Amino acid sequence: MMEQIREVSHPRARMTGALYLLYFLTAILGMLLVSRGFAISG
Repeated sequence: MMEQIREVSHPRARMTGALYLLYFLTAILGMLLVSRGFAISG
């Protein structure tokens, strides 16, 4: 039973970690672009 749970949780955990990494990288990139004036106002 525990082996089945362990097999299912690893891909989900990796996907969650990848999404968190993508989220933070996107936030950092957005902050850099806004601070350099690449954002369009209005």
